[in-house]
Amino acid sequence: RFMKEARLAANLTHRNIATVYDFKIEKDYACIVMEYLPNSVDKILHRNGPLAPPRASQITIHAAEALQHAHNNGVVHRDIKPHNILLSSEGMAKVTDFGIARASDLISTTDTMGTPVYMSPEQCRRENVSDVRSDIYSLGISFYEMLSGHPPFQGSYQELTEAHLSQPVPKFDPSLSIPTSLESIVMKCLAKDPSYRFQTSQELATALRALFGGNTPQANNSDTNYITSTTPDPEQPSNPMPTPVEVILKPSRWSRIVAAMSLAAAVIFLIVNSEKVLNQFRDIDDLVPGRTEKTSEAFGKEEVNALSPSIPPVLVTESANRLEQPIIDIKENSKKADIEEENIKEKDNEKKLEIHSSLEIRTSDNDFTGEFELTKIEEMEYSVQLPWSDGGGLSYFSKISVFDADLSESTAINVLELSSASLENIPDDSMALKSIGFALEADINDILATVEFDLNKEWLESEAIDLDRVVLMATDGDEWYELETHYLGMSRGPSNQYYQRFEAESEGLSIYLISVFD
Repeated sequence: RFMKEARLAANLTHRNIATVYDFKIEKDYACIVMEYLPNSVDKILHRNGPLAPPRASQITIHAAEALQHAHNNGVVHRDIKPHNILLSSEGMAKVTDFGIARASDLISTTDTMGTPVYMSPEQCRRENVSDVRSDIYSLGISFYEMLSGHPPFQGSYQELTEAHLSQPVPKFDPSLSIPTSLESIVMKCLAKDPSYRFQTSQELATALRALFGGNTPQANNSDTNYITSTTPDPEQPSNPMPTPVEVILKPSRWSRIVAAMSLAAAVIFLIVNSEKVLNQFRDIDDLVPGRTEKTSEAFGKEEVNALSPSIPPVLVTESANRLEQPIIDIKENSKKADIEEENIKEKDNEKKLEIHSSLEIRTSDNDFTGEFELTKIEEMEYSVQLPWSDGGGLSYFSKISVFDADLSESTAINVLELSSASLENIPDDSMALKSIGFALEADINDILATVEFDLNKEWLESEAIDLDRVVLMATDGDEWYELETHYLGMSRGPSNQYYQRFEAESEGLSIYLISVFD
């Protein structure tokens, strides 16, 4: 294992993989000379507790790009965990310990290795552990631990195996204030079925960079405070040469080791100092999934114009008991609920971020929207959380998020529940479950939206419905078309019922239909 790890690490040259300078075995003596890295993620978590979301995301980006390089070279790590993610004095994360990694074309698909807390479901089942998506799951467990301070599952080996295979991933404690968009990324990493995870480590890194607009903060030497600006101090010197350290199993012949170490250090000095300053992320706007140059007109926009031509941000919806009535009826049965302006102070920064301002909610006699709230999550994301209906039900729309939109001006979001039986031109090969309409009225032409919805887990299993048959559809007013739909993981609804949660991206807003295809 020692020689294999050393050779694998030496052949993987990447700024986010710990550098191996030299290694040697002679009789019972073994020595590896590697880059000195003072901290590991597990030590930081033990000492300081959970990391701030931007810092945890930065470390995950670094680790994901290290894994992508390894995967590109046919190597699956198989033991990703906080202990194996080291941190340089400048805050750079580097993956180490390829001791149980193997070239993917040499590994047995039933060979299980890893640490139980971080093992993927396929590792627990002793199947297909050469799949790179197994590493993505383990990194997702590590990411969860960085954000919460503890892994999602704990217990004996048997309990951990059962949890990885069948138990839903616990939601983050609300006191942690983890943005829902970030939580969705974590949950996608932790999907039980590999086909519903990120398919490559680079996809994960791209999603995190897109969430933070291409910027995540740089950590200082103590890794306890976070720099909010990604522009380095011009007076800071360039990255210093990492100091080699010897990890020795038994006393060895130091003279040859020191000579090899000195030569390797000189080469590494040239390599390291050619790197750019940390956190100078490239512009990836053109890589953000679903982003296009042109967005179709929001279906139903005329109704919103007629209802609220010029008012502050407003949420318009129809009563759950009046779903068959036209939306125009709302104007005669509306009531207003003023929501006071709220502000949130960013961590370690006096800058205040407006969440919502003077929201006006209109609804029918049955206050179906009592729990609705338009919330600003990040600088470019607004989210409306839809309340559970009493008793849960078969299907449920849970959330609508709007990106790239400034809703501080005159804005209306129209939420209209519809009966699927009243919809026309539904494809014959699909089962229509539930429909809802969203329309946005604002001085905006191009937006990207995501819609989250849930299906009852017990019902899906009783009907033997594969998750990849579940699709969210949208209409342009005449025809229905499929939206790219992703599985996010399990959620818990009313009466402790379990649901499978999905997400779909949409250009603009429309009327949506949850459907199951044959």
